[in-house]
Amino acid sequence: MLKELLVSFLVCLVIGSIVNGMAVSPTPAPSSSEPSVGTAVDPSSSTSSSGTEPEPEPSAEPEASSKAVETSDATFDQDVLKASVPVLVDFNASWCAPCQKMIPVVDKIASEYSGKVKVFKVDTDRNPGLMSKYQISALPTFMMFRDGRSVSSNSGAMPEEMLAGVVDRQLGTQ
Repeated sequence: MLKELLVSFLVCLVIGSIVNGMAVSPTPAPSSSEPSVGTAVDPSSSTSSSGTEPEPEPSAEPEASSKAVETSDATFDQDVLKASVPVLVDFNASWCAPCQKMIPVVDKIASEYSGKVKVFKVDTDRNPGLMSKYQISALPTFMMFRDGRSVSSNSGAMPEEMLAGVVDRQLGTQ
């Protein structure tokens, strides 16, 4: 399993370096179609990189939103560890192709489990403290938290049914 995690991490690194190189080239059309999947998410992440305004919002927004909300090193304890319901956290990076492919899946889980489970995402490039604290070595990594502690961890892109199964196990519905 460790070998699979390392391979997944290395693939994400290689793809990330290719995508970053393409961003400068005159042919970003194919890669711009992938990030457009995440454009609904990227505006909030781009504003949080330019300032600290959006960081307080996740505490108020998760229950009203049907999408995963970004949390950070600064707000993680309040958003995740002190939550009264189980929490799914998606550790990801903008350069990671599997992470980008999981955006609609994670948002659908957030919508379907609204009120039962909170769903947050963590950009590991902007929140290295969380990546280190939870020993994230592959992206994407999905961790379930309950009563202030991590109760499960799964790495790599997965079908919606599999991610829903992770959530269902914590709710006792599977």
